[in-house]
Amino acid sequence: MTDSNGLATFDTIYPGWYIGRATHIHLRVRFGGVIVNSTGFYLEGHISHTGQLFFNETLTDLIATQAPYSSHNITRTRIDTDGIYQQSNGALQLVSIQYKNPTVGLREGLVGIVTVGVHSSSTPDNNNMGGGGTRPPPFI
Repeated sequence: MTDSNGLATFDTIYPGWYIGRATHIHLRVRFGGVIVNSTGFYLEGHISHTGQLFFNETLTDLIATQAPYSSHNITRTRIDTDGIYQQSNGALQLVSIQYKNPTVGLREGLVGIVTVGVHSSSTPDNNNMGGGGTRPPPFI
């Protein structure tokens, strides 16, 4: 959910990777959703955007040296060879990431910032997952 200014904040982990795709997360923007009652149940609005956000390779190289990522034995696809990144102007979809505390580095975590401009009345194909096709294979 966003605030009255359209700002959404959330905590997550740095994404892993699977065969054939660069490190990314999927993004779906909905308009017109409401919280139904005091239980916090969310009734979805219409989908206005489905896409993907990508991550800087230098940072992902560093993350890949840290547990549990360092035990991942699948060769990572880089953004320069990811077809979805290339076809969807992925450079405009890179998440800007910085250290929460630059003097401490990764131990304190990261902060990612992305600006997404979406036309609120747009209604793209609901089956479109923003590229990538089918579900990824199980994590190995």
